[in-house]
Amino acid sequence: MLRNFLLIALRNFKREQIYAVINVSGLAVALMCCIFIFLWVNDEVRFDRFHRDADRIFRVMENFNYSNGEIYTYEALPSPLAEKLQTEFAEVEEATHYSWEQRLLLSSGNKSIYQDGYYADSSFFRVFSFPILEGHPGQLLKDLNSIVVTKRFAEKYFPGENALGKVIRINNELDVRVTGVLDIPYNSSIWFDFVMPFELYQKRSGPILDWTKHVTYTYLKLREGVDANAFNAKIKNVQKATHAENEAVDTFLFALKDWRLFWQFKNGALTGGGRIFYVVIFSIAAFFILLAACVNFMNLATARATRRAKEVGVRKVAGATRSVLILQFLTESLILSFISLAVSLLAVRLLTPLFNELSGKELHLDYTDPYLLGALLLITLVTGFLAGSYPAFFLSSFRPASVLKGNPFSFQRGINLRKGLVLFQFTLSVVLIVGAYVVNDQVRYMLKKDLGFNKEDVLYFDPQPGSLKDIDAFKSELLQNPLIESVGQAYDNPLNIYNNDVAQWDGIPATETVTLQTTVVDPDYLKTLGFTLLKGRHFSRDLASDSASFIVNETCARQMGFENPIGQRLKIYQTEGKVIGVVSDFHHNDFYSTIDPLAFVLGKPDQNQMSIFVRFRHGEIMNAVDHLEKVYAKFEPVFPLETRFIDQDLAIRYRREMMTGRLSLCFMMIIIFISCLGLFGLTLYTTERRTREIGVRKVLGASARSLVLLLCKDFARPVIFSLLLGLPAAWYLMGQFLSQYQFHTELRVWSFTLTGTCVLLLAAVTVAYQSTKAALANPAETLRTE
Repeated sequence: MLRNFLLIALRNFKREQIYAVINVSGLAVALMCCIFIFLWVNDEVRFDRFHRDADRIFRVMENFNYSNGEIYTYEALPSPLAEKLQTEFAEVEEATHYSWEQRLLLSSGNKSIYQDGYYADSSFFRVFSFPILEGHPGQLLKDLNSIVVTKRFAEKYFPGENALGKVIRINNELDVRVTGVLDIPYNSSIWFDFVMPFELYQKRSGPILDWTKHVTYTYLKLREGVDANAFNAKIKNVQKATHAENEAVDTFLFALKDWRLFWQFKNGALTGGGRIFYVVIFSIAAFFILLAACVNFMNLATARATRRAKEVGVRKVAGATRSVLILQFLTESLILSFISLAVSLLAVRLLTPLFNELSGKELHLDYTDPYLLGALLLITLVTGFLAGSYPAFFLSSFRPASVLKGNPFSFQRGINLRKGLVLFQFTLSVVLIVGAYVVNDQVRYMLKKDLGFNKEDVLYFDPQPGSLKDIDAFKSELLQNPLIESVGQAYDNPLNIYNNDVAQWDGIPATETVTLQTTVVDPDYLKTLGFTLLKGRHFSRDLASDSASFIVNETCARQMGFENPIGQRLKIYQTEGKVIGVVSDFHHNDFYSTIDPLAFVLGKPDQNQMSIFVRFRHGEIMNAVDHLEKVYAKFEPVFPLETRFIDQDLAIRYRREMMTGRLSLCFMMIIIFISCLGLFGLTLYTTERRTREIGVRKVLGASARSLVLLLCKDFARPVIFSLLLGLPAAWYLMGQFLSQYQFHTELRVWSFTLTGTCVLLLAAVTVAYQSTKAALANPAETLRTE
């Protein structure tokens, strides 16, 4: 029986090649899209799962509860916390901590390259199980002057050699020996080029074993069977004795395997945002794209029902049961589905490099992966059954008596269903077109919005400790060139100011505090970055009193509640002084967040911790960088200069949104292609069914124009209704999307009007081509054929 089904299916495909190509094309494109999305989603959800006992590894975090009700969640914790948790709680199998990311100059032979890495304690590799290529697991960080590097690092410094035992010089001041080489999997949220013993960090950074210094990231591996929620309750107040009485700090665990997807906190709780938002959105998009392709199949199958009516009638008279007929039609659907799968796999193989470029990943099809193979088989079977289910039940319901009498099936029967399916497809197309536009408009908004300071024509670099010993002379010589307009210093990039400090001012009860974002700057920083001074004055290097003064942003000035905050007393942490200036608000964190109250504090030009910002004349970037490099080499011949631009940092910050924008455009084009492909197939079938009618009308004097309009109007109504349904739905959904941003673009009426116009034009072009071809046909030929 199966052989018979296959033969019948192949004969039908050969007889109706155009419809087979339309169905295979639509299903193949949809399956290709689903495969790419599956690869992307699978990569996201499997982040950090390669560690042994990944389910038992947790990140230690804290919620700091301020007296004004605000709760901030911190990842960086005091260094002694790891040891305390390890020694006082039997539930902890291993505890480790490591430093903030360090960018150091690593040299070997004639290679000197800045690399990113961490200082970590010896238990780091007992908690995390990165694949070890060289070295013994128990000896990796045992020696004080040791370093563990990655495979990428080893290939860069020692190509074709065994890196184990090689000597590397750190910042031209310390020699360390390679005791291990790791291979960090692509899907790791902890990424580095090297790891060195934590004791070296203590020597380099001074005393950090202090409960007041939040300078390390802490992780635990719990023993088997330990309930993480119950353990959270036990450690909630573990830091209580280390803080003041009016400071409430809640310590808690966060699963490593969930960090990639659920990392956004607000007021001490998960927001539901993070990458999980995109995982869900892309998965939904894949489902609807596949559903649209299945709709095409069902639409064409039901439209062509009359052509197979006699076949159904004869088979029923010959004894075929309805279940056998259903099985036959489902078999045909599954064959098409598997053919589409083969085509889609070929397309995926060819387009994977392009998709990786769009998504910023390194994905590939691994045919040995049982999850991938299972997913491909499941998607193909579901697609085949979904696409063929309705036609199978529909065609098998024909009555043999009616079929064989010559009245098998009215052409009008099922027309509402077909129009409904077209309505669904184009409604989905409308939503995706608007969605793609809004997402990309939001990306453009974020990249081009006025940030509150002048980010153009500014570069910056981070001097290494011990370099640029005479920073004032360095700045003075830079400014001798007219290409350099100003030079300033600050602890933080203006796009990344997250340092919270408690503050008080006159009028606030002594027991109450508020939180301010703070950063330390030199007198020239605000002018260099082009901040707008609204009131008061800038810091002055000639006034000693400015060392205990503050410049605040508008939000802070409003929160203080003074009509004129200039001269008002302000105490931040242990520093008390007066407000001497107010600058306009600026975006010192991402667009998801509001602009927080912020204060600039005047600090000493400490080159060990402060970045140097250089503003150059507009259009003179090459000459300005050349001058900077020459002056820098004169003052610092050992450490190479490594510059960055704030524009580049802004693009890196929003690369996730940029990736989403690019992929949304791809999804939009795919769904439009599928929808137009289905509409073309239906138009082709309709014109074939009405060949005699068209010929008769032409003989009676109907013009080609009137015939085209007659054929087009059947499909105009569902497309117009799709706009009436899709545009309001898109307005609502995109409004919800934009609501996650505190600062966002606006929904524009003209963009919805343009979307409607584009959909109507695409549908008109799709229908008009075949309709015009039919209307221009010679009626003598069509009537003779009929």
